[in-house]
Amino acid sequence: MTFRCIPTLTIFILLKNKNVV
Repeated sequence: MTFRCIPTLTIFILLKNKNVV
């Protein structure tokens, strides 16, 4: 649970956002 979790979450959110749109 370090800085690696931040980019992973960001990518996941971005992917989810694209899915919603």
